[in-house]
Amino acid sequence: MDCVICSNKIYTDPNGWDGGHNASPVADGRCCADCNDSLVMTARYVAHGFTENRAKAMAANNRYNGVIGA
Repeated sequence: MDCVICSNKIYTDPNGWDGGHNASPVADGRCCADCNDSLVMTARYVAHGFTENRAKAMAANNRYNGVIGA
């Protein structure tokens, strides 16, 4: 399966899930972990009222701490 955002292959997560991530609100379909962590989560935080800079920092922090992504 390919990412609907960047067209790269979606790889299987360490837990065995191979279905990627929900790409909404950036696109319809499934996305890779990189696009989820850098674009999709940022867009979701912005949709909830955070500034873009704060949203990017939160998404980066969540990835660093293993909250989202692989």
